[in-house]
Amino acid sequence: MIDPSSPWIGERPPPSPFQVALRIAVLASAAAVVGFTRAAAASPLLVLELVIVGLAALCAVMPDSHVGLLVVLLVGVNWVVAVDDATTAWAIGAAASIGLFHLSMSAASVSPAAAAWTPAVRRRWGRRSLTPISAVLPMWLLVNAVVRVEIGGSSVVLAGALAAIAVGGLWAVQTLVRGEDRGV
Repeated sequence: MIDPSSPWIGERPPPSPFQVALRIAVLASAAAVVGFTRAAAASPLLVLELVIVGLAALCAVMPDSHVGLLVVLLVGVNWVVAVDDATTAWAIGAAASIGLFHLSMSAASVSPAAAAWTPAVRRRWGRRSLTPISAVLPMWLLVNAVVRVEIGGSSVVLAGALAAIAVGGLWAVQTLVRGEDRGV
C-alpha cells in the first residue's frame, strides 16, 4: 500500500547513484565523440557539435526517448563531413565512445530509478558491451589494411566480407539465445 504521507506521491523518486552515473556517462560519451571528431577533423563544425552535445543532454534527462538515435545520426554526419582520413586513430576512440553512449542510454532506459549496481547487473551489461567494444580495434586494423592494399572493386573481397558479417551475426544470435536460456 502506498503511504499517503510520503513526499514522493505524484512525483518520481530521486534517481539512484547508479542511474546518475549512467546519465553522466550518456553526456560524457557524446562529448567524447565530439572531442575525437574535433581532433580528427580537418574543419570542425562547431554548430553541429553544439547541437550533438545539447541533444545528448536531453538524452541524459530522457534516456528512454528516441533522441539518442538522432544523436548517433548527427555524430555520423559530423564524422563524414568533418573528417577526411578514414584510417585516423581517432576513429578508435570515437567508435568506443559511441558504443558507451548506446550502452549507457540502454541501461538508463531499462533500469528503474532506484536500480543498484549489483553483480548480476555488471555481468549482464558487461557481456552486452564486451563484444561490440572489443571489435573496435580489430575493425580499425582491418580498415587500415584494406585501405593500404589496392583491391579495387573485387567481388571476392565483397563476398568474403558478407560471409564474415553473416558468420558474426549468427554467432551473436546463438550467444544471445544461449544467454537467455540460462536466464542471464
